[in-house]
Amino acid sequence: LLDAKPLRFRCFVKLKGGNPSAAKTFSPDSKYVAVIEALPEEDLPKSGRARIHIVRTSDGKALPQVFNSIAAVHALAWSPTEDVVAIAAHEPPIHLWRPLTPNASRVFPGHEPKETWAVAFSPDSKILASAGDDHALRIWDPITGKHRIQHEGHTSLVSCLAYAPNGKWIATGSYDKSVRLCDAGKPTREFHRFHHVDDLRCVAFSHDSKLLASGGRDKVVRLWNPVTGKDAGILAGH
Repeated sequence: LLDAKPLRFRCFVKLKGGNPSAAKTFSPDSKYVAVIEALPEEDLPKSGRARIHIVRTSDGKALPQVFNSIAAVHALAWSPTEDVVAIAAHEPPIHLWRPLTPNASRVFPGHEPKETWAVAFSPDSKILASAGDDHALRIWDPITGKHRIQHEGHTSLVSCLAYAPNGKWIATGSYDKSVRLCDAGKPTREFHRFHHVDDLRCVAFSHDSKLLASGGRDKVVRLWNPVTGKDAGILAGH
């Protein structure tokens, strides 16, 4: 872990068994970070494909609470206002885990019979969005588990998604080489479509929602203006 301002080393995060994954998510107060541990082959029969640990950012120590996943985990999202972590794994269901509340978790159907690849909460935590290899964006009520909306706006696996901090937009990235920007309140309404030359792997909004960044296998990060739909720059070098 590094402190951002000034940029300096804070602590190491050490996991006992497997290798840490790139997918991580911070708690709303930044006191904790959820980290995925991909397990070695010899541990698979007894404990599943992955473990999710909760680590204190102050000293890098893991809490006793652990979530064991029977499948490899694609993505995590910590609710902006609640003690809830949404888990998207190499399986259809979406797990909602309360890591600071012992033995508290729920399961949503997810993208059955396909895999769930990405999850994101709305800024007020009242909506959970998910995406998967059924080409669809799905909207859920995280309290009741009710499935509200499904929209297949892509023609291939949807690998990533992001909820704008202003609550207005949802961006989805797909293996169809496009980023779709839609109305968060009505996902069937598309505002803009942005394109890469290869599969998309990540999308993210700036904190003021004035920029959308996307990255993929074409080894560049592209910046977009979500209001006008215009190209705002390219970050090369990867």
